[in-house]
Amino acid sequence: MVESIKHCIVLLQIAKDQSNAEKHADGMIVSL
Repeated sequence: MVESIKHCIVLLQIAKDQSNAEKHADGMIVSL
């Protein structure tokens, strides 16, 4: 159970990192 939760979190973080990488420039502008 715990392992599958960790796995889901890892997958979410990877997806989030990829999304952030693609939108990094836009994110920098927005955060300013």
